[in-house]
Amino acid sequence: MRQISRLYTPNQQCYGVQYAPNNNTLIACVTCDKFGLSGAASLCFIKHSENTFIESKFSIVDSYKFGSSLFDLDWSHSDPHLLVTANGDGSIAIWKWPTDPHSLERKPLHISKQHSREVYTAKWEPSGMRAFNIFSASWDETIKIWNLNSSGLTALTSLKGHNSMLNSGAWNPKITGILLSTGADRTFRVWDVAKCTSNSVPIFSSKPLGADILAVDWNDFDSNMFVLGYASGLIEIRDFRNMQEPVKQIKMAHKYPVKKLKFSPHIPGLFASVSYDMNTKVWNMEGNLIGESLNHEGFVYGLDFDPVVPNRLVDCGWDRK
Repeated sequence: MRQISRLYTPNQQCYGVQYAPNNNTLIACVTCDKFGLSGAASLCFIKHSENTFIESKFSIVDSYKFGSSLFDLDWSHSDPHLLVTANGDGSIAIWKWPTDPHSLERKPLHISKQHSREVYTAKWEPSGMRAFNIFSASWDETIKIWNLNSSGLTALTSLKGHNSMLNSGAWNPKITGILLSTGADRTFRVWDVAKCTSNSVPIFSSKPLGADILAVDWNDFDSNMFVLGYASGLIEIRDFRNMQEPVKQIKMAHKYPVKKLKFSPHIPGLFASVSYDMNTKVWNMEGNLIGESLNHEGFVYGLDFDPVVPNRLVDCGWDRK
């Protein structure tokens, strides 16, 4: 894989990056002081302009400051001006961009703190009847389901199924209300959120596996298939219809923990991974390596595919790139 553009964020390490929905000229990125261990953070908006197909340029056009770490972000597909962030102070926040240029407010549109520890991921449910629902997953071992409405953020329910802090989660892209979560208890669990109450248990809980599970994503083209990324560097391909055993294991996919996985929205079965080994790699569902890039000098944390141009992706890491 060839690098066509690069940007350094000012004095903060990158935790997450994502293209705006159906818009490959705008990217959002969350960055943290002191590697996210303490201090403030920023939500940056980056313009992506192209001179030619093989040359492009990044530039930061706006940023918001936040008093705690920002660990994850997700654009809404129902309102392309809204984002949610997962925050180190136990809150989630809804941001609107661009804001009114005459407004002096440089803060979230809505914020709610109901977790007792860091929130490590937060995602909107895919577009549809429940498109303004959000899940948040925290180091307090709980998942919370939220709804954004005219009154602000409403917490709908709290789910407790993991025995340690949660690392990641993902909504099924086609099956309403199906949520997959992973944790430091070395398990993944599947929830039917549409039927959940606070006393609900997962519809599936895996046995403890060989290492912490840090990353998960569903296949956009086949909603039965998903991938898991492990702290051991292993990637597993699994089938929702038979979750007891993996369909395929990619052993030593990375030398160090797999931090993020993302399926291509353009090419069926193509997905990418990033890792603490500073590599970005692209795979198919047979477990074959399609391409790789070593363009970072620190842990790679964030990853997303271009929503318009196939075969192009963006990543970010602790080297501020």
